[in-house]
Amino acid sequence: KDDVVAKIKQSLPLEDLLRKYTRLIPSGPGGWFKCCCPFHDDHTPSMWVNTELGLCNCWKPSCIAHRARPLDVINVYGLLTGLKNGEAIRHLAVQLFNS
Repeated sequence: KDDVVAKIKQSLPLEDLLRKYTRLIPSGPGGWFKCCCPFHDDHTPSMWVNTELGLCNCWKPSCIAHRARPLDVINVYGLLTGLKNGEAIRHLAVQLFNS
């Protein structure tokens, strides 16, 4: 399972997935960006993204993307599609590697 997760993260960078829903704005060196969160009505950027780490989080406490631990591409895909992480892994594996 860990191998599949690593392959998914390599094949689908978090920033590629997020760019389908929002515009990433550079906010510092080291792969730091901010963006309007795709999970709530957001008019000023409330999500941070680190493309080098492949992680993000929303600063708004009431948002489903606001978590104690940052989200990776699988977590974000799961939230976008309503899938739990295991289901998101299976779905992405089929979508990315069995097409």
